[in-house]
Amino acid sequence: MEEKGYLRMSKIIRALPLLILLTLSEAAYAAYPFCIVRNNSYQECIYDSVDTCNKNANPNTNTYCVVSEEAIITYSGFARYCTVDSNLVALCNYNDRRECNSAARSLRSLCIDREVRQDDVDPYRFDDRIQR
Repeated sequence: MEEKGYLRMSKIIRALPLLILLTLSEAAYAAYPFCIVRNNSYQECIYDSVDTCNKNANPNTNTYCVVSEEAIITYSGFARYCTVDSNLVALCNYNDRRECNSAARSLRSLCIDREVRQDDVDPYRFDDRIQR
């Protein structure tokens, strides 16, 4: 009887490193700030830079890059559209989506809509909870 318990425990101990590795890889997988969206629904957040994300996106297969919802972005500027680089710095200098997309291509960044983001880290933004 004791031998069966020992064998069972040794199997668990041998499987433990694999379990830890899988858990850590899941945490790392969720930490990447750039995602490819497939078919307008499924996000694959495995990219750490705009360049690698854009290289793997393919308009022919209906895929494109976005900033992960978990990414914390630092904003600069007050316009509606922002270019976001690999350092997660958003330059909000564009009032027109086409102008932002054009700048994003030349700056090797992504264009986002500032109003969609809820995690605004702009210290100069008006906050009516504080400034009355």
